Amino acid sequence: MDAWDVDDQVFRLRDQALELDVSDVYFITGLSRRGARPILIGSRPSGEKMIEVMDRVCPGAQFGRNSAKVDIATVLDLVLRVILFTITRAAGVQVPHEASKNHLLLAKKCLNPTLFDWATAVTTNIKRQLTKCKRRGVK
Repeated sequence: MDAWDVDDQVFRLRDQALELDVSDVYFITGLSRRGARPILIGSRPSGEKMIEVMDRVCPGAQFGRNSAKVDIATVLDLVLRVILFTITRAAGVQVPHEASKNHLLLAKKCLNPTLFDWATAVTTNIKRQLTKCKRRGVK
């Protein structure tokens, strides 16, 4: 963490800049580099309310305790549950066992034969998380 340079978005080791880029994440994880970049944070336009998306994407799932997000453990479809856990981990959310409306909509797209550039999205989120940790002292 101490080596992360917030301004230049690189690691500084013994006066050398070590950049973290998409090819590094691709090499380490084997994630896809082809296709559209998935939106892992923020919101995705849908015009639907959360309850409507839940009924369509994961009927029977429940909200988390005191939350407006889906408790992923209550999703009945095992494949969808695994995809949601993977998305929340890749997005680096603070509560990785709960999925937002954005995550539900992305997971639904993942069930179709859609190819995503996961490596670029994960690289962006790693840099965002490192910067947050450095600036705020968050673990």
